[in-house]
Amino acid sequence: MIKIKNNFLKSITILISGSILGQIVNFITAPVMTRFFSPEDIGIYTYITTIAYVFSPILCLRYETAIVLEEDEDNIFAILKFCFISTFFLSIFIILAYTFYFSCFSGNKDILKYINLIFILLLISGIINIFTSYNNKEKEYVVLSKAPIYKSIAQLVGIICFGVIKWGSFGLILSHLLSQIANFFQQGKSIILKTSEIISADNKTVAHIIKKYYALPLFSVPAIFCNNLSYLSLNFIIGSMYGMEVLGYYSLSFRILGVPLSLISQNIGTVFFEKAAQDYIEKKSFKNSFIETGKLLVAITIPLTFFIYYFAPVVCRILFGESWIIAGEYIRILIIMFAIRFVASPLTAGILVLKKNKIELLCQFCFCIISLGAYAYAQYIFPLDIETFLYIISVGFSVVYLFFLYIIYKFS
Repeated sequence: MIKIKNNFLKSITILISGSILGQIVNFITAPVMTRFFSPEDIGIYTYITTIAYVFSPILCLRYETAIVLEEDEDNIFAILKFCFISTFFLSIFIILAYTFYFSCFSGNKDILKYINLIFILLLISGIINIFTSYNNKEKEYVVLSKAPIYKSIAQLVGIICFGVIKWGSFGLILSHLLSQIANFFQQGKSIILKTSEIISADNKTVAHIIKKYYALPLFSVPAIFCNNLSYLSLNFIIGSMYGMEVLGYYSLSFRILGVPLSLISQNIGTVFFEKAAQDYIEKKSFKNSFIETGKLLVAITIPLTFFIYYFAPVVCRILFGESWIIAGEYIRILIIMFAIRFVASPLTAGILVLKKNKIELLCQFCFCIISLGAYAYAQYIFPLDIETFLYIISVGFSVVYLFFLYIIYKFS
């Protein structure tokens, strides 16, 4: 038992160590970005990357999560084969749909000049999802820990270079693409060695895997898409209702609040998923892992939340400049939601282990309804200022996350 706990903490430590270095670079990147680029530039960049990533988590139809759950090696290769095929063809279909929509129905035809970049970002992000699941299955935590470092350095280099030559929002998008390419090559090293096994995977086995994990596309795909849409749709909503400048301030606040998630929470979640899956196979329960991980997350969250709330405006003024203090006020509004999300996000992997995909779909649908409901109210019933709009989102999302945690604990 002690050995298992030590291995669990060791795995978390390896992942977090890489994320710490990556986030140190990100801390340097954010002030550099706000000096070279305007809030409007950052708003446009956020809008474009949102378009690219709204569909990226579902390119594999969620079968990449089955890589961690599956024990048989032949089945794993079959899953990988299907995931690569699905990612490629869905990326083409989505980009054709985007091209048709922005050509024929959208008033913002300027998006079309970014369409090739959107396709590349979409395709690479889908493949990286596959790499991440495979590296997690193989316990390649050193590989995973180095990815955010290379990613952050590549983006910083891009931001400085494109900022100096004043390429505006286009330069920001290119710098983000450089970071994804760095991530791609770092995480893809181990799986490239298995190329022949993946290509030669038996098609009957692929068909068997598709049938075995049918619940993933049926329930998990709508759930993760609703979750992705509920957060990313806020970028569309804020950009359309309050303008690209306000979207730039919101984007920076979201980026800052996302640091603890990417630095600590997601890495704990990666290890928790593997540990919970193993416990469920052996013991038909992962309640101990759930409680152990939950206590760790809460212990980190409480002091972190107080620190961010009280110092956010000051930190924003010092690091990013006087004009960015507005982002600090947005952080204060959203901090409770992010604190609860910090605890809940890693533990939601338990739904995949339990295969209670209908519950996940229900909760993510609630997120989507809150976002779109707030938009409809502000747009068609009673105009809301940006602060009130963000308060509604923060409270609504917090309630859903707490309900989600209770359900996972009950069935774990």
